[in-house]
Amino acid sequence: MVHAGVDAGSGYVHTITGTSANMHDVSETANLIREDDEVVYGDFGYLGAVNQPAIKGDEKKYKIEFRVNKRPSSLKIADGFKGLNWDKNGT
Repeated sequence: MVHAGVDAGSGYVHTITGTSANMHDVSETANLIREDDEVVYGDFGYLGAVNQPAIKGDEKKYKIEFRVNKRPSSLKIADGFKGLNWDKNGT
């Protein structure tokens, strides 16, 4: 499995790590963070990153703001809403 750290401003990849396929994304979070990072963005595979031992045990990394998307299944959408998820409504 390949994990990539990408600069939010430029869009350039700054770090790449490789793990076996049975390693979860969140376990690689600490290896993708740079010294000057203040905010980390991730998809729902990185939920709980702040609770990883490598981040909890590092004072600098623990202070980083983590902005991680929720799982799509946990998002609440009104029954009659046909906006963003129009393709899932069968119309």
